[in-house]
Amino acid sequence: MSDRFVSGNPGRDVQRVGTARFLGQDPQKIHQPVWAVTGNLGDSQCYLGVSEKVQAIQAALGARIRRDDLPVRLIPPAYTLGVSDGQLNGTDRMRFSLIGRELANDAIDAHLHANDVQGLIAVVACDKPPVGTLAAVLERNVPAVFLSDGSIKPGTDPVTGERIDLVTAFQCAGDLDAARRTQVALTRARGREAAAACSPTTPCRRSSPWSAWSRFTWWRRPRTTRAGSPSSPPSSSTVSSR
Repeated sequence: MSDRFVSGNPGRDVQRVGTARFLGQDPQKIHQPVWAVTGNLGDSQCYLGVSEKVQAIQAALGARIRRDDLPVRLIPPAYTLGVSDGQLNGTDRMRFSLIGRELANDAIDAHLHANDVQGLIAVVACDKPPVGTLAAVLERNVPAVFLSDGSIKPGTDPVTGERIDLVTAFQCAGDLDAARRTQVALTRARGREAAAACSPTTPCRRSSPWSAWSRFTWWRRPRTTRAGSPSSPPSSSTVSSR
């Protein structure tokens, strides 16, 4: 290992080496630029597919780094808290949903800056965590890819064949027929479970980590160096999908 790097601080490096070995990464790359994968999680249908996608992306990145011997240190995935306003609207707990954007922003901002992340793939879901994540990424100003967890799959009314989606559920909230309200709620829940059960390798949604990875491109705003000149973007050989 000594031919690749010299430890300037064993107390810091021993933790990085241990993490790299646990993740199956090369410990000799612990001083290389950091790549990260993040996701949003919470008690909501919106987040049911996030963990699976994050794990698939993490595995694909790790395999790519090993296969092509990329000079990159991949760190463990991190998650932000997400709160569902869909489940809390009309209650006094709704105020916690309203601060969800700031919670996600603070968490991602701390993660990116504390770990000096130079490249990110973020799996986002619901409405407020994606905005908070995006704001943190813009503040950090590094190459990043955003992948949506996907839309909620609509259900179908077993009696009428009617499409039942989120809009239908909210429209039905004032229906005086309790049986109708219950039917809509249960039908839409079955539709979401079908969507959540999709595998990253056999997706039933429009997007999957694999399709995103095959189109893997970096986005960034012009960044300025200390000398005042724009820094050059990563070379295409570094970020191509194959």
